[in-house]
Amino acid sequence: DDPNVGEVLGTGASGITHKKYHQNEHVAVKTYVGQITSDGNPEEERKISMMASSLGCDSLIKVLGQTAGSGALVMEYLENYSALADPPSMQSCSRDVYPEDATIDPDDAVDIVSGLLDALAKLHSAGICHGDFYGHNILIPPPGSTDGSGNKVKLSDMGAAFMYNKRKKY
Repeated sequence: DDPNVGEVLGTGASGITHKKYHQNEHVAVKTYVGQITSDGNPEEERKISMMASSLGCDSLIKVLGQTAGSGALVMEYLENYSALADPPSMQSCSRDVYPEDATIDPDDAVDIVSGLLDALAKLHSAGICHGDFYGHNILIPPPGSTDGSGNKVKLSDMGAAFMYNKRKKY
């Protein structure tokens, strides 16, 4: 089954993510555009994504595996989630772009920030730095809603993530 076929969910420096139907459920499948990208090495992204997924944090994207052959990353599909911001551009001086009319309910904002802090704490406890912690990699459901576990945010895209030695002083 071609991982490049299906609704495009997102594009970035390292690849394209498509919505696919696999084993009676929708999944998100990220295919990579090359052996090395501006974010880094796809093999490293797959490895770190799978490690992050095993940390037991509801605010991190769940990785289900990878495809044979192409090594596309297979992840949970997030129905009705959208990025908190549009990706950076030359017009925005490499900063995320937020809609002028964007608002977040204060209670939702507290839940989003709490979820993100939990995700970052879990990553750092494992010696993982996300490397691209910006609004375009923060996925949220519609206002006032959650996933089945009450979660209101998912941190995505480990393309620029890297491992570090927690014992070393930098």
